[in-house]
Amino acid sequence: MAFNLKQEFLRKLIHLSSFWMVAMVWLLPRVWCILMLCTITTIVLIAEYETHKNSLCGRIYRFLFSSVLREKEKDAAFGFSGAAYVLIAALLLVVIMPKVVVMFALSVLLLCDTAAALVGRAIGHYRIIGKKTIEGTVAFVLSGMIVCMLFNWGFGLPVYRALIGVFLGCMGDLLNEKIHIDDNLSIPLLTALPFLF
Repeated sequence: MAFNLKQEFLRKLIHLSSFWMVAMVWLLPRVWCILMLCTITTIVLIAEYETHKNSLCGRIYRFLFSSVLREKEKDAAFGFSGAAYVLIAALLLVVIMPKVVVMFALSVLLLCDTAAALVGRAIGHYRIIGKKTIEGTVAFVLSGMIVCMLFNWGFGLPVYRALIGVFLGCMGDLLNEKIHIDDNLSIPLLTALPFLF
């Protein structure tokens, strides 16, 4: 299937709409975040499972989201879309990491992955791994540096750990097809990794 910039832009707008999770982590106590993420994740997992059946739930889900799903997400006998992995990553991070790290890791996922995808797909010419391009990778790192500076300025997040996190997240993005882990899971978990030590 040929690349469709309009479809990718729409996918990334939906991706960016997940900033509600960053706001939730900032504003609500951890226990409420866990309860909300558990509930929403369960609903999404059930809905995605149902998409592969001819149930009412599956038909509604396909109607709402089929225009932004990638072919591999539509054609698989059963597999989760990126939305499920974003929610799972957010839930794992809320359980084990401090609030500011969760907000940082999710912001890197949402902003940097969006920048990398749009730049890489629109103007990327120099492939480095699979479909990943140098241009997209540079966009990921540059936008990640901006996120690092904003979180350092606004929340006192240590810049050196944040930068290491951005580079690890970038590796998760670059290698996701090689390691067979969805980048919506690998990017935030790897970005948060330097804050465990």
